[in-house]
Amino acid sequence: MPRFAVMAAVTLIIAMTLLVGHSKHRESIVFNPLVVAFACYTVLTGVSLLASNNTANAIVSLSKSCLYLVTLWILLNALVNDSWPFSSVARVISVAAFLLSGIAVLQYFDAGFRWLPGNVTPYATMANKNLLSSSLFLMLPFAIYTFLTGRGPWLLLSSISVVACSYTITISQTRSVWIALIVASIVAAIGFLFAASRLRDEFGKANLQRMRLPSVIAVTLFGVLLGVFSLYAVGSTGNEDGSRDVINFGTASMTERLNLWSNSLEMYADNPIIGTGAGDWKIDILKYDNANLASRTGDIFYQRPHNDFIWIVAESGLLALLFYCLVFGVAIYWSFRGLKTAKLSKNSALPLSMLFGLSGYMVIAFFSYPKERIVHTLLLLLMLAAVGSIRANATRTLKSCPLIVALFTIIVSSLCLMIAASRIASESHIRNALQAKELQDWSVVISEIDDAKSPVCSMDLTSTPLDWYRGVATFALGNTDDALDDFERAYQLNPYHVHVLNNLGTCYEVKGRHSEAIVKYEEALAIIPDFEETLLNLAAVLYNIGEYSEAYHRLKVIDGLASDNRYRTIMHRIEARLRGDSSGSILED
Repeated sequence: MPRFAVMAAVTLIIAMTLLVGHSKHRESIVFNPLVVAFACYTVLTGVSLLASNNTANAIVSLSKSCLYLVTLWILLNALVNDSWPFSSVARVISVAAFLLSGIAVLQYFDAGFRWLPGNVTPYATMANKNLLSSSLFLMLPFAIYTFLTGRGPWLLLSSISVVACSYTITISQTRSVWIALIVASIVAAIGFLFAASRLRDEFGKANLQRMRLPSVIAVTLFGVLLGVFSLYAVGSTGNEDGSRDVINFGTASMTERLNLWSNSLEMYADNPIIGTGAGDWKIDILKYDNANLASRTGDIFYQRPHNDFIWIVAESGLLALLFYCLVFGVAIYWSFRGLKTAKLSKNSALPLSMLFGLSGYMVIAFFSYPKERIVHTLLLLLMLAAVGSIRANATRTLKSCPLIVALFTIIVSSLCLMIAASRIASESHIRNALQAKELQDWSVVISEIDDAKSPVCSMDLTSTPLDWYRGVATFALGNTDDALDDFERAYQLNPYHVHVLNNLGTCYEVKGRHSEAIVKYEEALAIIPDFEETLLNLAAVLYNIGEYSEAYHRLKVIDGLASDNRYRTIMHRIEARLRGDSSGSILED
């Protein structure tokens, strides 16, 4: 969220300059097929709010789409008007890629920067090696463009940057990015062959230019081969015990993705028109089969399906997905058109490098969630704007920027900045509440949760309702009535969260509402059939109402697997009752 806030703030500043530029009658692109397609996708995301169960999540999701839309429009106009020459942008990103790769390599060899927060090395400043690898791939097209068009020190720096990116991508072992690199290379090769007949004569005349493309292929392969050598010589750091493997070809991650995709497509089938609602995937996925997922323990909550296309169709419906894909379709078409109409070989560098990046992004989006990442999305928007600028410069469809467009960008970026600021404040209070919960300082938990709740924040990052934390605190303080109200509000926000269902059932049981307690426990067990805490609670309720045989059969589900000390106590009571011995209520003890 801090990156989102920075992006919103920068966009707001630029939008205000656009308002000033309006008075100077500066030319701009008002309507562009890329912008229109992205706008339609954004509108349909907004329409899906009608189906959303959690308004706060939906608002945040929609705000991101709106900010990306105005950012795309701003970038497109900046490149068309040469406010930001693309060559300068590409050079900055090339330097950033070189620096990120350098930090990652030092981490990999334990030579520095290990103090930066993160998990499995190398991760540089991205905290995660998969995020680093995908980020570097999306920076690679800009380094390639600089290599193809640069001179002197920029030619040298960009070549080093390409090698460094390729090397780091290889040692990071992110298989989706490896696939993206292969697919993008094939698509770029097709693009080059598409334009080769027009450029053959010029390549024959300019020896230096003729060697640029083979050279960029050579330095990329050099980086990859160097990375493979390092993997065999040094190994990876992917094992929890610190041991090093050569290359990790484990299939667990892919199996998990396939299960998530299957459940997500089932979710779409249940909501085919406008989807389950923006921001609601993380809630509704809980009700689908999780027998083969890590979430079956009740301690892990998936936030996304690791596939942007399936994510969009599940949350916003098929039409939203079609417009999202249309954005890429238009951009790739224009890239090929740019290659076909390029009059000079240097003019083919932009569409060729962007074709490489866009096709690779789509592969990454098929296995991951780059649309959720600000850096990834910004790089995508830059590529889209670069391709859009080729078409705009070819057709010169420019006109004076309407006042309403400039005002719209200011309003959107201002609202996004306010939303981001509110979320950052809420997340700070949530961290304080979690710390207080660990210390069992229940009054502080209640206070911090009350401060954290806002129109744009009703859950934490695990999709657990904030009211659940409040309910746990009020229940621990002995205030069952308030706890019941808290858990009921939490249930409205996330009716498939097993801990919410379990605690709500417990409150009903304490209040003597046995049948309602049983219903909530059954709902929790429908999600996770062997959820130990709920099975124990349900057995206790069945015991208290005299259903001893049913209570016994419920507990047998976890016989020999139970880790809760209550298991033996409750089972002993049940077995005694089945033998005809009298015993008190479990809750009375």
